[in-house]
Formats: sequence, structure tokens, C-alpha cells
Amino acid sequence: MSLEAVQSAIDDALRADTAAGGVAALVGGRVYEDAAPDDAPLPLVRHAVVTNPAVFSLQADRLEIEFQVDTYAERFDRAAARAVAGAVDALLHRGSLSVAGFSGGQVLRTDAGVPSTEDELCRVRQRFRLFANQ
Repeated sequence: MSLEAVQSAIDDALRADTAAGGVAALVGGRVYEDAAPDDAPLPLVRHAVVTNPAVFSLQADRLEIEFQVDTYAERFDRAAARAVAGAVDALLHRGSLSVAGFSGGQVLRTDAGVPSTEDELCRVRQRFRLFANQ
């Protein structure tokens, strides 16, 4: 299992949500893996795996991994941050995720996050856990 396959699956799912009110539609396609450019327009989402797959693999043929999605908006635009975070939750929580080399990828939210102000930005940090079988 490669970490890149998990990151790619998360990225693909977020970018593919282009319907009205979807993640990619709300952020204008600004979906970033690990880090966003300092000058990127807002709102945007950033995602990252936060656990080592070896730590959370219960068996050699099973994947359990935690990842987070951070939504960033202008400091005083909590409504935009909440709207994007809501779309992320609607897309991922209790949803499926296709990871190369695995089947039955299911996602559960472990932390819904709340808007907070950080470095002149409004951020919502959500955590999810992905379960899949090889």
C-alpha cells in the first residue's frame, strides 16, 4: 500500500465534487494535498494523512488510516468555512473512497471540527478514518 494511493483517492474525491454546493464548486477547485500556496485565494481545502498506515493496519490485508481536511476562509467569513466543511462532511462521512489496491473503502468522520481563527484565517479542521480491505 502506498501513502500516495490514499492521498490520491482523497484528492480525487474532493476534486470530483463539482455539483452545485459540492466541495470543488464551493472552493473553485482549490484543493491541495499537504500544503496550499501562501498566495492561494480563499476559500480552499487542504488534506493530509495524519497516521502512518503501518500503525493503523490491523492486518496485512486491511487498511485503517486517519486523515484530515482543513477548510480555510477569510478571517471573518465563518459562513463560507461552515458551508465548505459541510460539503466535505456530506461527501466523505459514511461515504466510500476508492483506493488503488483495496476494495470497500468506507469513511467515517471522527471529528466534525468547529470554525476557529488562526493566522488571520478562519479554519475548520475535520478528521476522518478510512477502512478498506485488500
